[in-house]
Amino acid sequence: MSHIFTRIPIVLALGASVALAACGDDSDNAGGGDVAAFCAAGQSIESATANIDSQEAALVAFSDLGPVIEDLVDNAPDDIADDATAFADHVNEAVETGDFTAFEDDTIVARFDALCTEG
Repeated sequence: MSHIFTRIPIVLALGASVALAACGDDSDNAGGGDVAAFCAAGQSIESATANIDSQEAALVAFSDLGPVIEDLVDNAPDDIADDATAFADHVNEAVETGDFTAFEDDTIVARFDALCTEG
């Protein structure tokens, strides 16, 4: 199976890196969520953010991703639902404040990766 969640560094004007999730194609249902839908949302996030090259571009991209991030949260399996909510909270805070430093810790993305690469 291919590597599902890939960290994509986004270089911001303030020198921070953002790690985002990319997701592939896994149809298993893990603990109440829909892994395939969760991973599809991750793929949409990666596609929309793959070419971000500035803080301003990150703000625009993440502002437009609200519904996709909501899908990520809504479809997260129970064992990572809290992580998905935390990711969404980080995105919302970053859009509101312009501070993307919460993404420097890729622990949540690593858990997403582990889920989507199982099988």
